[in-house]
Amino acid sequence: MIRFSFFHELRGALSLILVGLLLALGLGFASVLFEPFDLFSHFRIPVTAALAVLTVMLLALRARTRAIAAFLATLIGVAGLVVPLFITAAPVRTDVPNFKLVSFNMLFINERPQDVAAMLEREKPDVAFILEAPALYPYLDRLKRLFPYTSGCPSERFCDLLVLSQRPLLDVQRPGARQRWDRIVIAGVDVDGTRLNAVAMHLSKPYMDGSQEMETEWVAKLVAALKGPVILAGDFNATSWSGVFQRFASAAHLMPIAGYRPTWPSEFPTLGFPIDHTLVRDVTPVSIRIMKRSYGSNHLGQVAEFRIGPPSAGDGSGQ
Repeated sequence: MIRFSFFHELRGALSLILVGLLLALGLGFASVLFEPFDLFSHFRIPVTAALAVLTVMLLALRARTRAIAAFLATLIGVAGLVVPLFITAAPVRTDVPNFKLVSFNMLFINERPQDVAAMLEREKPDVAFILEAPALYPYLDRLKRLFPYTSGCPSERFCDLLVLSQRPLLDVQRPGARQRWDRIVIAGVDVDGTRLNAVAMHLSKPYMDGSQEMETEWVAKLVAALKGPVILAGDFNATSWSGVFQRFASAAHLMPIAGYRPTWPSEFPTLGFPIDHTLVRDVTPVSIRIMKRSYGSNHLGQVAEFRIGPPSAGDGSGQ
């Protein structure tokens, strides 16, 4: 009798957990239409994993109907991850790259800026976007030997978004400076005769009084109006499958590069969240990787290579 009561109560407790997980999953999907639910969407992976575990537990307790509900919800959660990460994203293609980008949030209180400087010298990107960069300010003169063209960081105090480039920067715009949100840079870069719009961005956190939604709506309009190829990279403080990210990519006419690449927190890379992103328009992604080292940051940086302009003669695509 006691054993029956225990299993009955356990099934009841798991049923309550199931209801909570179903609610969290549903609100996450609803974030595509309703901004207030965005926070739920970021946790789709742990919610989906919990539903999978719950499916097994309910089956073991012979609660078959509830197990089926948990299993179906797990499939929906998996689909909600696979579609934005792979189906509706820009695939990496075989070609000869002619443009390399590093995008890295190095953390305001970084205690190893010398390692960041050495990493940039080693990677030698055409352009680097460095966010939260005041700690790197003392190394700018050294970096100018490799990156003679820069934008941002007029002083160590005002150094949130730094652009370093080996190529001349054309028509640099910092449209947020007038609004005291100097966290977006739009610069033209000549890549073998093709003008590329290189855009760096650092969004507010999702719980900052709706600031993130206002920022994405404003930036999306700016980016959608750009003519020609576009590469946008930075810290979104939002996952690839979140409503705010999906709305932004659609409104800006951009596509994220396909794949699952967690970048935060750097201490737990395999269990982290993909909140640093690279999106493109009329550009061929050739490769993208996440840095294995954090260089003193709580984020992991991205290194991406692209083909700008027409495909090379030996791209191997067969098209």
